[in-house]
Amino acid sequence: MQFRHEARQALARAKALLAQGDDQALRYAALELRLTLEAIAYDRLHDYRRDVPTTVYETWQPPKVLKLLLEIDPRADTPQTVKIARTLAPGVDAPAAVFFEQPIRQATLKDNYDAIGSYLHFPTLKQLNEKGGPDFEKLRRRCEALVVELDPVVTPAKTSFIMGTFSHCPCFRCGEDMRKRLPRDETGQFPAKCVACGADHLVFFEEDGEGNWTTNAFPAPCAHENCDGIHRIFPDEIRQDFQWTCEACGRDSVFDFAICPILPPETSGQC
Repeated sequence: MQFRHEARQALARAKALLAQGDDQALRYAALELRLTLEAIAYDRLHDYRRDVPTTVYETWQPPKVLKLLLEIDPRADTPQTVKIARTLAPGVDAPAAVFFEQPIRQATLKDNYDAIGSYLHFPTLKQLNEKGGPDFEKLRRRCEALVVELDPVVTPAKTSFIMGTFSHCPCFRCGEDMRKRLPRDETGQFPAKCVACGADHLVFFEEDGEGNWTTNAFPAPCAHENCDGIHRIFPDEIRQDFQWTCEACGRDSVFDFAICPILPPETSGQC
């Protein structure tokens, strides 16, 4: 599907409906703007199609899509300007061709997607009693502001620049391939998250561009006697009644939090 084309068409329909000045037409304008947001988000997702699992295309909603892309590339919603020029002679370049990319901002999706969607359903009895029905004037202001913001995103010809240092690694928990992109020449430690299971990781980008992956998980010993098995526990697994199976002995262990007294150093005891 040509998502950018669909976004342009939906935005054009939204503008026409807004121009009618009718509250009922306003609802349909809001629907077209929501479709515009969805098409733009999926268009951006298509740019990163090599970096995301197929399941994301099938099930993820637009706000979650962009949040995922920012996990992979922190600049996925940042405008970029690229200049390309041919070198005519050493130190002499031809006039540069300038290309500008204006992706949709995460804040735009986050602030508008659900807010607009709330007007596309009949209000509940509680909403009718408390507010007396939809605030169409508020919706109109939101829609008009959104048109102004989306116009420069969908109107220009498609331009996409995904550049930077690229690294990937199997997830330390589920084995799914994880990917991370960072702007060129940046080094240091950056967070990364597995799309499949949500496990938190860290990737260290060295000066040579290589990425070294690790995780915040810590080793937890098997709770059964006569077993020296160690299980890697991730931060989101530290909760009451979390259970895991020891790979060494095949038996289960479980987290059980308790409150213990602080005993004198010379005293040994257990909860």
